[in-house]
Amino acid sequence: MTRFWDVGGYPHEGFRWLQSALQLSQPSDGTDALGNAGNAEEALRAAALARADALAGAGDQVWMLCRYDDSRSLFEECLVLCRAVDDPLRTARALVGLGRSYAVRGELDRASAFQEEALVLSHRAGEHSVTRDALSNLGMIALLRGDLNLARARFEEALAIRRDVGDEEGIVGSLWDTGEVALQRNDLDAAEALACEALVHARALHYTMAMLAGVEQVGRVAAARGQLPQAVRLLAAARALSDARSVPFTVPSYTLRQHEAARAATRLALGDEAYAAADAAGRALSLEEAIAEALGEQVARVGGRAISAPM
Repeated sequence: MTRFWDVGGYPHEGFRWLQSALQLSQPSDGTDALGNAGNAEEALRAAALARADALAGAGDQVWMLCRYDDSRSLFEECLVLCRAVDDPLRTARALVGLGRSYAVRGELDRASAFQEEALVLSHRAGEHSVTRDALSNLGMIALLRGDLNLARARFEEALAIRRDVGDEEGIVGSLWDTGEVALQRNDLDAAEALACEALVHARALHYTMAMLAGVEQVGRVAAARGQLPQAVRLLAAARALSDARSVPFTVPSYTLRQHEAARAATRLALGDEAYAAADAAGRALSLEEAIAEALGEQVARVGGRAISAPM
């Protein structure tokens, strides 16, 4: 179910469902659903693990809504529970989520320590899903520190694992991450290729947030190339579509700063009148049209639907 919320772009709905689950999963006295005492220790452990899973899921959903303090609080409670029942894999997952929340607050040393501990626990458990998430987060921490070499290495490690296990949604994220490093290096050909590959995958998966992020990233590449009207259109489209769907086009606050800087630079270069015209054109684009423009595809309308094809 969490995959549906994540990929479909329904974090609000996901959080509401998980919040309801949390209200129903208050600590029990060890009785089962019929009121039988049974094995109290096993019942308490099962209840704690169920609550930990709901807390982690809710923490992920509010993270995607950029509610970082709420995410941190949920993962803090999750971590306490996971340590108490001595579940290494769930503990690692909680550490990943908690560390991610500290990273966006600028507490990078603490964030890194959480991710490194998660890596140790996930390696010990032989679970790749947590390993690749921790590596991605370590890459973002390195990016925030300005260490582009380490960021690329971490992102590429995560991408290799995701390709190996066929984690399609994760591949999209890792391509976007690696493209971000290329963009910051001003390697614009690589940045565009990675962003477009991520966008093609995201479209095939109907992965809403990743499609918005891909359109936005290609917009910033266009701005760096000096393709100013296209850059403004794509940046405006990502923002407008994000607002219309109540789904963020980006999660890391770092990316939002880059987005705002690109908008300001294009406005300054184009002038207010030309900027306003391109911005209005971008805000009028459908998601299909925005993706097509980002990928250099032509768009035709068939039965009211936007159909794209390579130019």
